[in-house]
Amino acid sequence: MPKVLIYNNLVFFVAQNIKKVKEIEDVLKSRMIVLNTGSPEWTFLSNDEIKFLGNWDSEKYRQKL
Repeated sequence: MPKVLIYNNLVFFVAQNIKKVKEIEDVLKSRMIVLNTGSPEWTFLSNDEIKFLGNWDSEKYRQKL
């Protein structure tokens, strides 16, 4: 499993390869931006919706790239 480690106010990403590390970094950055600029009217996807989207053939193809 990928991991995010914080040590002495530095953030480290641990994953099986550099591509996954970049992916984790992008997701974390995006999440931080959303949380810092979020609107109370926003709604987020449920876990079932996230699983559904993650199982799309196009998403599986994207992850292979």
